[in-house]
Amino acid sequence: MLVDLDAQSARKWLRLFLRPSPPVQLGWFNSFATSGLDCFDGIVGDDAVIPAAEEGFYTERVLRVQGTYLAFEVLYAVPDVASPPCISNGGRLTFGAFASAYKLNDLTLGLWARILRAAPTARLLVRAPTLGDPSNRDHLRARFATLGVQPTLGRDFLENEAQPDSPHVVILSDAFWRSELGANPNVVGTSVRLDGKQVTIVGVLPRNFEFAPSRSAPLWVPLHAASDMGTRRSLRWFNAIGRPMLPSPTNPTDAMSRPLRRKRSGSWPAARSDPARSCVARS
Repeated sequence: MLVDLDAQSARKWLRLFLRPSPPVQLGWFNSFATSGLDCFDGIVGDDAVIPAAEEGFYTERVLRVQGTYLAFEVLYAVPDVASPPCISNGGRLTFGAFASAYKLNDLTLGLWARILRAAPTARLLVRAPTLGDPSNRDHLRARFATLGVQPTLGRDFLENEAQPDSPHVVILSDAFWRSELGANPNVVGTSVRLDGKQVTIVGVLPRNFEFAPSRSAPLWVPLHAASDMGTRRSLRWFNAIGRPMLPSPTNPTDAMSRPLRRKRSGSWPAARSDPARSCVARS
């Protein structure tokens, strides 16, 4: 019998299971999902890691054990079980993730960002070896910023601040805040002169924040839309960038842009035959 205890974490070992081998081959311990291969005769699991409704997706026969399939013996001292800190700190939760940084893809961060927006007093602690480098930590913070997590200082734009008669506000890049304003921690609420107008500073973006297509923009202001923008046929200077709330393994931007293209074609039939006038959503 050959038992895989590490879910082929090193790719070179996968070839071992594909060769002529012992009569029985099993997956166990770090196998959190099906291998998708027909060379495994079974996989050891429990009701939590392999729900009965998901068993049909497994190529292996599921060998269920009672309790947990990750049973092991702790050979070092551990603290006693204590009450959760949220009981004594006013209900503030701290979520934690001890995972390799390469697992923090856009889908994962998008889901975490939704949780943090829904629980504004909560914190998220992420630990990974590569986060020992300050630039990697800054990059991770910037990725959360693009998903709606609050700026380093102040706040994000409000919806009504895009109206033509709304007060003029600005969000600063970290580089501008440091180079031009001396990293003043009390800068929110003060004003700067921009295009001959006094604008109020409402926030400062995280360090190394990047957002295409203007990766190095020092300042960000709301777009004060003209009253006829919704009816004008051509806005060739205007690019829309969108992010689906829940990215999917398929192409979510195509699904998003399709109804926009249909609506636009109905308003201006000539646009159907002119690829240069199509509506494109970028992710």
